[in-house]
Order: sequence, then C-alpha cells, then structure tokens
Amino acid sequence: EHFGIVPLEAMIKGVPVIACNNGGPLETVQNELTGLLCDGSKEGFAACISRLCHDNNLRQKLKLNAKKATKEKFGFETFTKKVSEVVHQVISN
Repeated sequence: EHFGIVPLEAMIKGVPVIACNNGGPLETVQNELTGLLCDGSKEGFAACISRLCHDNNLRQKLKLNAKKATKEKFGFETFTKKVSEVVHQVISN
C-alpha cells in the first residue's frame, strides 16, 4: 500500500503497529515512537511481536503516541483547517 492507511487506522484506535521499514508505513509510523518498524523478515516481525508481548510500557507508549500523532496530523480539525486554507488560497488567486 503506497500511503499506508492501514497503520493509520490501527494507530487512531491505539493498536500497536508493526510495519516494514520501507514504503508507505514510513510516512506514518515513527519507529519506537508511534509503532515498530522491522526489516520485513519473519525474524524481524517475530522480534517486534515478542517485544510488544513482553513490554507493557512500550505498548502503552506506542498506543498513546500513535493516537496523539494521528489526531494531530490527520484528525478532523486538522483536515478542515487544511481544506479551508486551500479554499482561501484558490479564492484569492
């Protein structure tokens, strides 16, 4: 997926995201802050899953940061503000 909407859907609900460190997820998932990025190998995914299963503090940190980041970057208020700016720019030109 080019943009990576699936990670965003999980992040807005506070579900920890594990994604490959290339392509679309790089636009939305910040490693160790809003999710975990791995090399895409089965060992890499397994290591990330194990970390999430055994580290409650990490899960909570990722959950809170992901919800906050998606709301700030893609929430309704942000979206309407950006649309309004575009409309005003078009009207004034």
